[in-house]
Amino acid sequence: MAELVLESAADFAILTMDLEGIITSWNSSAETVLGWSAEEAIGQHACMIFTPEDQAQGGCQKEMAIARHEGRAADGAKTAAAFGVRAP
Repeated sequence: MAELVLESAADFAILTMDLEGIITSWNSSAETVLGWSAEEAIGQHACMIFTPEDQAQGGCQKEMAIARHEGRAADGAKTAAAFGVRAP
């Protein structure tokens, strides 16, 4: 059931990660929005979706802290798409 919900969110990149920040699931919209396939993303650290600038400013760590505290985080930072274009 959860998998159907994830895949039905056509306009939203949804990923899950473990407590260490390792990506454990990646919906098909994440591939469309961010440019990495599930095979490329799963097993990688979630910081991969942040631009180098956001990583340097601690954006990934801030989002992970929010997710740990609130159970989720809606990324307001710019993300780095695999094909070299920043997602809005």
